[in-house]
Amino acid sequence: GLMFLDATLSKLGEVLQELRCNDNLMQDLPRDLTLLTDLTVLELGQNNFQEIPVDVCELVTLRTLAFPMNLLQSIPSRIGELADLQELILSSNQIATVPPEVKLLHQLKVLMLDDNILEVVPAEMGALGQIKTLSLASNRLSA
Repeated sequence: GLMFLDATLSKLGEVLQELRCNDNLMQDLPRDLTLLTDLTVLELGQNNFQEIPVDVCELVTLRTLAFPMNLLQSIPSRIGELADLQELILSSNQIATVPPEVKLLHQLKVLMLDDNILEVVPAEMGALGQIKTLSLASNRLSA
């Protein structure tokens, strides 16, 4: 599988809108990824990411961010900078908490956090006025 994303991808600059690199061995992304200024979809499921690279939070045109089936333990607080984000798919990771900044994702319609290790549903999720799908199955939630 693909172990890293070649930095030459950045040469696609304002052209590339969707990048799907699911089912590889990736652990990180090139810093040049931030040059993809029109990127609306970033899918990196079934890789070896232990964290969402903070540079991803600079891709302010993103509408879909998907990191399912990785080794994520947290969500960066800078996630709130992705104001246009409509889908955040983080299923099947090791995420224990959701940062309060998630409340800044006013356009979010889909939030998939199933199969993680969440013990509580953050109160900030109540501020997600556009949410249509919220998946919290297979966590450690109690009544």
